[in-house]
Amino acid sequence: MHYKKEKRREVDLCNICGKQRRLTWDHVPPKCCNNRYEIKTNSWMEGIPQESRYAEKFQNGIKFRSLCDECNNKVLGANYDKVLEEFTDQVMMIMQASIALPPVVKVPIKVNRLCRAICGHILAAKNFYEENGVVDKELREYVLDKTKRPPEKSSLLYWIYPYSTIVIIRDMCVHSIYNTHKLPEGVISIMNSFPVAYIIADNEEKCGLFDLFSVCSNNIDEIVEIPIDCRSCYFPGTKYLRPLTWPCNISDEDDGASLMLGVDKCMKDSKIAKHSSDNIEKIRSRRK
Repeated sequence: MHYKKEKRREVDLCNICGKQRRLTWDHVPPKCCNNRYEIKTNSWMEGIPQESRYAEKFQNGIKFRSLCDECNNKVLGANYDKVLEEFTDQVMMIMQASIALPPVVKVPIKVNRLCRAICGHILAAKNFYEENGVVDKELREYVLDKTKRPPEKSSLLYWIYPYSTIVIIRDMCVHSIYNTHKLPEGVISIMNSFPVAYIIADNEEKCGLFDLFSVCSNNIDEIVEIPIDCRSCYFPGTKYLRPLTWPCNISDEDDGASLMLGVDKCMKDSKIAKHSSDNIEKIRSRRK
């Protein structure tokens, strides 16, 4: 199924503050998460881009025109994105270390800023403003208020992402009949890009992963040691890698969803992208 590309109006409601303003382009995931190079992308329903006329090319990464200048450059850019860049660089250095490291390495990070950066860019990954959605409303309030704790009964999970693809999926419900490898329940959104994949879920199922929301506080500059589990790219207790679109991969096996539900607008805006081989080398050789 090939969706017609829809161009959003230049003046519209900002996906974070909800105000009617001139919109700017936001990289999703941000540039620091290796979304700065030429890339081919399809809608998620079309699958990984191949050499076909359907795949779109973006010269410097996937972008959404969805945020006003204040939310894009001041709320996210000035306050939170530097912490996300620091976290990404630390994970990359751990993965590229030339000496043997323990399976879990702890890194100090301003976790309350980190979580707001991730939530803000996931909010940006829609070509429309979600006025009545409970998830978006709670995330907007959290991003805009530095003293607010994360939404109750929600989780922000992460796992090491070894793939050269970028996957952005918003507001899906997944269900597995096998339940061998647990899936997040309820409404989920994902933002996957080397070296880290993030999942926002509106429930407390952890799926064997660390929940960044679990160590958040109302102190915006509190530093917390975050465990970087280099084995999190595998299903717990196995040597079986999580698929590149997990947990939004439809599968007849026990590694994915048997059923997925999502609204048409979110299906259109969900993306899966592929780097060229030259760009993969640039990404993997990147140092802070």
